[in-house]
Amino acid sequence: MLRSSFVFLNAGLTAGFMACGLLGCGSSEPAAARESTVPAAGVVTYKDQPLENYRVTFMAEGRRAASAISDAQGKFVLGTDVPGDGAPAGTHKVAVAYVGPQILEGDAADAPPPPPPKVRIPAKYQDPEKSGIVIEIPASGDQDLKIELN
Repeated sequence: MLRSSFVFLNAGLTAGFMACGLLGCGSSEPAAARESTVPAAGVVTYKDQPLENYRVTFMAEGRRAASAISDAQGKFVLGTDVPGDGAPAGTHKVAVAYVGPQILEGDAADAPPPPPPKVRIPAKYQDPEKSGIVIEIPASGDQDLKIELN
C-alpha cells in the first residue's frame, strides 16, 4: 500500500512540474511587453575628461528607462529590456551617476565599497529632473550621442 501511494505521489508531482513548465508557475500578472527600441550609444565626459564606471540613464515620458555603464573611454551602449538593445526613440531627460567598477564574480554583498571615481561630477547630474540634460533620439537611432557635462 505504501509503495502504490508513493508511485501516485511521484506521478502527481511529475505531472505538476510538467504543467508548471508548460503553462508557467509565476504570478498571474502578464509579463511586461518588450519596449520598442532603436540603437543608441555614445560618450559621456566631464570637462573633456571621459567618465568611467558611470551609469547613464535616459528617461522618456511614459516609457521604460534605458541605461548603460560607461567604460574607461566614457563610451556606453544603452539598453532598455536587455543590455545593449537600445533606447526608445524620442525626447529623454538624462541622469549620470557614479556606480564604480562592476562586480563580475562572487557575492556583491561581500564586496568592498567601490573606489572613489577618477573624475567627480556635481551631484545635480544624478537626477534627470535637475541635470538639465535633454537628448532627442531619432527614430533611426543614434550611435554617436555626446553627453558633455561642465
